[in-house]
Amino acid sequence: MKRYWMIGLLIMIMSSVQGQDIVYGNYSGAFSHRASTPDGYIDFGPRDANWAHIFTDRSKFLFNQPVYSSLGVFSSLGNNNLQLQTDGSTKMTILESNGYVGLGTSTPSQRLEVRGHALISHNLLLEGTDLRLGLNNARDAGSKTLQRAMVHNTSDRLFLNYDGDFEGGIVVQGPKTIIDGAVGVGTSTPQGKMEIRGTTTLGQKYTPENAFLNISSGSIGLLIDSNEIYGNDALFLGSSYSKDIVFRNVDGNGFQDLVWIKPSGNFGVGTSNPQAKVEIDYNLGASPSSSTGLIVRNRAQGNGGQAEIKLIPAVAENHWSISANDESNLFRLYSGSIARFTIDGTSGNVGIGTADPTQKLSVNGTIRSKEIICEVAPWPDYVFEEGYDLKSLSEIETFIKEEGHLPNIPSAEEVQTEGVALAEMNALLLEKIEELTLHVIQLNADKQDLNKELKQMQDNYSDLSTRIQALEE
Repeated sequence: MKRYWMIGLLIMIMSSVQGQDIVYGNYSGAFSHRASTPDGYIDFGPRDANWAHIFTDRSKFLFNQPVYSSLGVFSSLGNNNLQLQTDGSTKMTILESNGYVGLGTSTPSQRLEVRGHALISHNLLLEGTDLRLGLNNARDAGSKTLQRAMVHNTSDRLFLNYDGDFEGGIVVQGPKTIIDGAVGVGTSTPQGKMEIRGTTTLGQKYTPENAFLNISSGSIGLLIDSNEIYGNDALFLGSSYSKDIVFRNVDGNGFQDLVWIKPSGNFGVGTSNPQAKVEIDYNLGASPSSSTGLIVRNRAQGNGGQAEIKLIPAVAENHWSISANDESNLFRLYSGSIARFTIDGTSGNVGIGTADPTQKLSVNGTIRSKEIICEVAPWPDYVFEEGYDLKSLSEIETFIKEEGHLPNIPSAEEVQTEGVALAEMNALLLEKIEELTLHVIQLNADKQDLNKELKQMQDNYSDLSTRIQALEE
């Protein structure tokens, strides 16, 4: 009886709050007690031996305080689904038929289906042998009809799917929930701890959409495919401060070191211990085509195509450079912008101090040498041969007065214009010396004849004097 008095008291309080008359239910033989107002009614009481009921003719119940269950259980009745709403809108549904839970959907198709974004601020623990995230619950990988995003199958492989094609997705394979096996991007059979496989190529261009791997800090910075690496800014490659950087070729049998960069900055090609900033070491016994130490090539064709090497010291104005030009076929050694040494590849002429040599060796300046050997033909010994036309001194005198230089010797104007051919000039000078020698020999012979005549005259004079003296005595 005590509990019915309590119910009655609750009805009186509720009715008093509404400002309406209290309506008592009929206990004997009735299913419930009813509290009525002009706006509707509420029935309280059990209608059968198993349940206690609260009914109303209104469409909703309104509680102005939190509602608690001492057992912590809320349930739907019969075949009805359980729904949680806010402001009359369903936000969560639990299906009566299979217990599937839907957030953002009233028709969940999996144990838990979330329509919209989900934020998990702590660990997400999933247990079982098969993890599937997506729209299709089929398990076998490789079917292009599947639309799953992730599958963990019984072979302990974690498949990350794209567009329903697990063959072109990502596979994480390992015996543990952490990744300690092989990781495949673009392949389900990765070789090594991680393999990225693709079918595109950068094509020797900066094309991020074709890269196998993009590494960036906001904007794309480093692109990698199977055989190309590019960066859109300074690209740094290095080791710890005291370690070498080595470039090598490898195959299934071993390796070959090609380039070494030492911590000092020394760069070695073919040597692991370069002794200068750049050292190139190669096999001198190999054929020339395979033993070339250094090639600088400009493959541009047409006028002005030029290959060049520059050596720039601390004072940049004092730099030296070597250049080869395909238009003029000239090889030049420059000091600054001045050509100090030139080889004409067409004529074979060499110039020192001149950029346009006109002779096999053109020197614009003084030459100092211990010895110069010239090959001259013919040598002027022909002067001593019979029949040589030796001009007399009077003829030479006349020529000099008329021409202003010796016969067969170039004039000053010719020398200024054409220069002097050393071998030819030496031969001409020797010719003049030999001609002078012949003239001296002739003069000496004439002198000896004069001396004989003078002695004869002296002897005749002495004899004449003796005779005159004898006559006077």
